Amino acid sequence: MTVDVLKTGAILFAAVVLQSTIVSSIEIAGGTPDLLLVTLVAISLLRGAIWGAAAGFVAGLLFDTANLASDGFYHANVASNYADLGIFEEPAGLDALISSLSSGPGALVRYIGFEDRLHGDYDYNDFLFAVISTPSRSNPVPEPATLALLGAGLLGLRFRKRRRA
Repeated sequence: MTVDVLKTGAILFAAVVLQSTIVSSIEIAGGTPDLLLVTLVAISLLRGAIWGAAAGFVAGLLFDTANLASDGFYHANVASNYADLGIFEEPAGLDALISSLSSGPGALVRYIGFEDRLHGDYDYNDFLFAVISTPSRSNPVPEPATLALLGAGLLGLRFRKRRRA
């Protein structure tokens, strides 16, 4: 098992290094080959789905850290207004859905948009989240009543023990 992990790690490391240095600069018919993806598919087919998922996670981390560009490939933008992400129209029904989910007092909605900056169009719509935070509405715990119940229970246990003796 340890040998298999080491072999897979070495293969992934080599694929990440080749992908981030040599293969990413090759252009064929307007696209770049993805050696890392082919390697991960081969690992998944040979070793199984769980092994492939773990290898994909590790390969993603390795590839993201292998990027030596000053600003990275991916950027995130946080905005309180959907249009501030560079997208001018909300999808149909999104406003009504977010309004229904954030209907409490003090609710705050933030949009997080991700953009690939390598060949991106800088509109931050590649991957979007709407994060809704609402203040907690917890009821205060009635401390005296809780302590009284605990005390009554302890007294009951003491009298029960005394009866048996």
